[in-house]
Amino acid sequence: METLCHLPPDRQTRVFFNEWCSTKYGGVRYLAVEGGGGVRPALRPYPPSLLPPEPVLFPEDDGIMFLSTCAMQDVTEMTLCRDTTSRHVPIMGILFRHHHDRTTCVGQFRFDMPLEVVPLDAKAELYICLRRTETRRSYVAIVQTHPPEGQTGPQWIHISRHGVLEWWFSGGVTRIYARPS
Repeated sequence: METLCHLPPDRQTRVFFNEWCSTKYGGVRYLAVEGGGGVRPALRPYPPSLLPPEPVLFPEDDGIMFLSTCAMQDVTEMTLCRDTTSRHVPIMGILFRHHHDRTTCVGQFRFDMPLEVVPLDAKAELYICLRRTETRRSYVAIVQTHPPEGQTGPQWIHISRHGVLEWWFSGGVTRIYARPS
C-alpha cells in the first residue's frame, strides 16, 4: 500500500488550488487541502491507471525506477541536458517541444546544466546509445537523428517518430525503451 491522497476529516474541509488557467497550458497546477488536527494521509492502493507498465524493479538497481514518457508525433525540437559533474558526462534528460508549443520532458532535466538544442524535421527519427560506467550503471551517452554508422547492437535504441519513448531512471541507472503509440 502506498500513500496516494489526503483523507479529510468528516467535517467541512477547504481545498486550495491555483486560479484556473493561471498556468501557460491551463488547468490546476497546485492543490492543497486544509489539514490540521493531526489528520493523516489515507493509505490506499494506486488505481491501475496510475501504475506504470512493468518492469519497475531491475535486479541490479538501487530501488524503484521512475518513468517518464513522450509520444514522438509532432516533435519539432529537442533540448539535451548533460550532467557535466559526472566523469562520463551523461545525457540525463531531454525536453521535447511539439507542434503548437507543447513540451514534454523525459528523464531528469535541469536548466542549470549545459543544454544543447537540436531542431528536428518531420521525418527525423531518434537513435539513443546506452553505455555503462565502470560500476556497470547504465546511462544515455548519445542521442542522434541518424542511424549509427558501423555501430550496432543492443546499446542502440531506435525511437520511431510514430512511437513512444520510455525513459526509466533511478539513482545512477537509466533504461530506454521504444514502444508503438
